[in-house]
Amino acid sequence: MPTYEYRCTGCGRQFEIVHAVGATVEKCEHCGAPVRRVFSPPALIFKGSGFYITDHRKTPASSDGDGRAAAAKTGAEAKPSEPAKAATPGEEKKTS
Repeated sequence: MPTYEYRCTGCGRQFEIVHAVGATVEKCEHCGAPVRRVFSPPALIFKGSGFYITDHRKTPASSDGDGRAAAAKTGAEAKPSEPAKAATPGEEKKTS
């Protein structure tokens, strides 16, 4: 069964109770005033690679600060000067 955390609206005490999911606690154990359930972040930590978007980045981030200059620079470098031709067996010519 899960552990739930409650805070008293009267005396301010905070306490934990283990009970079924559908059950509720109505009154403080100490003073009898109404209680409210306390929600806290889960104790789940993702470690290692593969959990962040930066783990799968294709290109490194620019440190220029100007995205347009970096994009123009990478665009000029990405263009090949001459496309490579693939030779196929049918295109070979015989000289006699």
